[in-house]
Amino acid sequence: MDDSRTDQAAFAKAGELLGAPLALPLGAGEPPVGEDFRRLATRHTFGDSWSRAGLDVRGRALVSVTIAATLGTREPLRGQLRIALHNGVSKAEIVELFIHVEAYAGAARAFDSYQVALEVFAEDDAQRRDGAHESLQEFVTTSSPRSVTETVDRIRSLVEARGMKVFAVIDHGGEAAERGLELRETKVVIFGSPEAGTPVMASVPLAALDLPLKLLVWKDGDQTVVSYTAPAALAARHGLSDALAARLAGIDALADAVVAVE
Repeated sequence: MDDSRTDQAAFAKAGELLGAPLALPLGAGEPPVGEDFRRLATRHTFGDSWSRAGLDVRGRALVSVTIAATLGTREPLRGQLRIALHNGVSKAEIVELFIHVEAYAGAARAFDSYQVALEVFAEDDAQRRDGAHESLQEFVTTSSPRSVTETVDRIRSLVEARGMKVFAVIDHGGEAAERGLELRETKVVIFGSPEAGTPVMASVPLAALDLPLKLLVWKDGDQTVVSYTAPAALAARHGLSDALAARLAGIDALADAVVAVE
């Protein structure tokens, strides 16, 4: 393979690992030969090393983060952290890695590098939130063949049958009527189980703002409808791993059962 094709393959591999094209423009005052340096460095890392089959991508990402953190090379570390997060390494695994670095490379070096990790974590969370707003369906709404009261009763029954608990039913319409205010029938059923929700909140404390899960049952004209926040949107909002996101996904099947015609 000639050099140009080798370089193209290396940049393509970098883009695959980062989840975005790798751009290396010359900096202000940088001589043209700087382009050769960037190209050769990319060829040797992403073309020669990352493309090898001896280690899987996750393993190679963890090794690369460890090396960059131990050497104290902050900008390369930033890039390696982005690669790790984009290729299935969780934030918790990265924190464990820094605990290990602290034991063998020293607290000062580990703590300094860890600040870079915190910046990348925040960047990743922001990107996930922005992506959720841009590309994910935030809410799911479906029609129920029953009245609001009957639909809420059915939710109670199905939740309990699945081994979960209804923590509360908020009757917004009823509360409004007691104070002489008008509001369509609107009830929120709050439900879940500690077994499903606790690991999510333990990993991401702010997820407690959205948990337990909720189903909104309301009257839209003559039609009863059921609405809820899409589990994929919740997962993106809080940067949940696939394993944690799966703990919230059951709301889809529950909602389908609630509105099923029998």
